[in-house]
Amino acid sequence: MTTHTRAILDQPTGTEGLYLEDAWRHRNTAARLGALLEGWGYLPVNSPMIDYHDAFAGLVSSDLAREIYRLIDREGELIAIRSDATLFLAKHMARFLRPEMLPLRVYYSEAILRHARREDISRNEYFQIGAELVGSTGMAGELETLSLVLKALDSVVPGRCVIHIGHRRIVDTVIDTLESQNRQYCLDALKSHDRQSLRRGLAETHTRDEAATLTRLLTTIHGQKSFRELTHRELERLPSGLVNAVRSDVDHVLKLCDILEQALPLLGTQLRSDAIRVDLSEFGSQSYHTGLAFRAYVEGAEASVASGGRYDSLYGHFGIRSPAVGFSIMLRRLERLSPMEPLPEVRVVLADSTDFLKQLAEAEGQRREGDRVAFSFATGEEPV
Repeated sequence: MTTHTRAILDQPTGTEGLYLEDAWRHRNTAARLGALLEGWGYLPVNSPMIDYHDAFAGLVSSDLAREIYRLIDREGELIAIRSDATLFLAKHMARFLRPEMLPLRVYYSEAILRHARREDISRNEYFQIGAELVGSTGMAGELETLSLVLKALDSVVPGRCVIHIGHRRIVDTVIDTLESQNRQYCLDALKSHDRQSLRRGLAETHTRDEAATLTRLLTTIHGQKSFRELTHRELERLPSGLVNAVRSDVDHVLKLCDILEQALPLLGTQLRSDAIRVDLSEFGSQSYHTGLAFRAYVEGAEASVASGGRYDSLYGHFGIRSPAVGFSIMLRRLERLSPMEPLPEVRVVLADSTDFLKQLAEAEGQRREGDRVAFSFATGEEPV
């Protein structure tokens, strides 16, 4: 295949086009979720598609850094193309935020561009809709965020999602007890749920029993009640200094889950209490996460369909100190799990140049009544 032929028949990784039924379903899903977010008081915002690469130095994980598309602008500046909606939105918002505007609720529906491995193309995502609550420091804001993401997902795939809730600071506290050369190894093992490797890495610093206990705490997925029983039993086996350091954050996660379970009937979803799970291996996909971290899953999806959490230091990086909590929904992953929506019915009427004005008036009358009307041109009447 020649370079020219490949350029015509293929497209770069990290991009995706939508057509007809797919585009119709995508637009309707985004519109429905946008209306839901607006009903909760969130206002739309759009961030730029490109920005200065250096603005995000130190904020992106090594994995995301490898996926960012870069280009050089006309002045020779290194430019990053939007690969993370939260990062670009925070930088954009920080330029205009003032303390008296807080708390501020915003949402976005945007495309992102990331380099993707062709063999792993089904896991990649190029359209996100998400929300941010900027200026909220307490648990109420986190509960709002968790409630909203569950309400949004349930509106597309009723009764099918589960949410895994963790806390970045719990993981950081455990990792900080390790030798520096061993920390990334354990983080990678936790991220991939490789229990054997995690236990081995933790045992470099802790006793064998302590390493086994920490591995169970960090990798076992539980409902709120069973996790409470697990922590009551397992925390007694750890050094008191470490227990005291993580206890308040563990209690925070448990209280979040307890209140969220009680909120489910009020939200009008089809979700049951077992849709809420404690999973301390969820510690945030990016280095800027600071507290609450979560992902939502739906059976049949190749990866999580939503993720989010707290990132209290992110806006400070761009010059305005403000806590924030939010989430992103991976639209294409979610849409593929919902039924394909048929294209709308379009009424076709004949039009020709001899009586076009009358035909146009009739078609406009039908359109005002809510019908979709398209012209069919007589032979020889197609516009040139």
